[in-house]
Formats: sequence, C-alpha cells, structure tokens
Amino acid sequence: EESFTQALTLYKSIAKSLGQANSLVGLSEVLICQARYPEAKPLLDDLAQLSNQIDYEWGRDRSKKLLAEVLEAEKLCTEPSP
Repeated sequence: EESFTQALTLYKSIAKSLGQANSLVGLSEVLICQARYPEAKPLLDDLAQLSNQIDYEWGRDRSKKLLAEVLEAEKLCTEPSP
C-alpha cells in the first residue's frame, strides 16, 4: 500500500498521468484485498476520470471491473445471513 501511495504522489508531482492511473489501480487493488471498500471507491472514481482524460482504455476497463467487485462485496457484507 505504501509503495503505491508513494508512486501516486510522485507521478502527480511530475504530471505523469499514465503512472498515476497505474498507481491508482495498484492501490485500489490492495485496498479491495483488505476489504477497505469505502477507501477504494473514490480512488476508482479518480481512475475512471483520469483514464477518460488520457484515453486509457485499460484503465477505464479496470476501474469498471474493480468497482463492480467492490459493489458486489459490499452487497454481500450487508445482506443478512440465511
């Protein structure tokens, strides 16, 4: 997590959008694996926006897939047990 956060900060400081997008993917994936969905969602929104701005198809697709995973996981966490 810390490495992706540092990379994201670095890429923002030097205005490298592709690096930012890839760092957002990595950081989001870490947070999702840790079930930290509320923290991952805004990063995925940022990823989608940035990917649209730079026309980064893989980033757009990955943000959609990861967001779907987050929404499904949140749904499962809130559903009552049978």
